[in-house]
Amino acid sequence: VLVPAARRLFRSARAWGRRNDEARLAECLVAYEIDSATVEAAREKVAAALTKEGARRSMAKTLAKHWIRQGDFLLQRHDAPFTHVATNPPYLRWSRIPTRLRNLYEREVPRYAARGDLSLAFLQRSLELLSIGGCCSFLFPDRWLRSQYGEEFRSDLTGKASLVAHIEAHELPV
Repeated sequence: VLVPAARRLFRSARAWGRRNDEARLAECLVAYEIDSATVEAAREKVAAALTKEGARRSMAKTLAKHWIRQGDFLLQRHDAPFTHVATNPPYLRWSRIPTRLRNLYEREVPRYAARGDLSLAFLQRSLELLSIGGCCSFLFPDRWLRSQYGEEFRSDLTGKASLVAHIEAHELPV
């Protein structure tokens, strides 16, 4: 998702005559990853894609470094709302999260999002950060749609967001 988004952003900036506006482009994407090796690999892929699109190598590396941040999405502070969120959060039963980290998460998300599995907390935080009219896209388990632990979350969500599509892939090798 990130490489195509970076390409599309750079192409759009080029079409509008702003491909060299590094400061403005730097504010357009934010990606979080906990694992440092994955962060570096993602930065290299994005920088290579931007270079292939015509960006100077130094600018491509700077943008990739600014866009892709090593950190925990649930624990980060965000200055401005997002227009779009696309994610494939980790699936982990809430009870399997190490106690210290679980305690940190429980201070950051509403009680109803700190149940079942970690992906529900990601969905809650993402929706919280969206600007009005924003769009969220997820690849994650849909147990919260049918389970008791998701009931309060679903109730809170009613009237705040609308579901455009729900694609089940239970039998597909995702």
